[in-house]
Amino acid sequence: NILKYQLWEQQGQECIYSGKPISFEKLFGEGGGVEVDHILPRSRSLDDSQGNKIVCLRAANVGKGDRTPYEWLADAQPDQY
Repeated sequence: NILKYQLWEQQGQECIYSGKPISFEKLFGEGGGVEVDHILPRSRSLDDSQGNKIVCLRAANVGKGDRTPYEWLADAQPDQY
């Protein structure tokens, strides 16, 4: 939870992928909805450092899957990328 809070503060309390705000209540709420994501997939980069992590909304993380942000957005939403 400490890491999640630190990342949330560093990101200006918003989802990096969608740009939507993340409230404190949503960050630590019962239903979740917010996840820590590896920017470069850990399974491919082996990078588990804090510099490779962000907090994002679950829906964005599910959409990204095991891809880099470029692979995900350039394919699915090129205008957003």
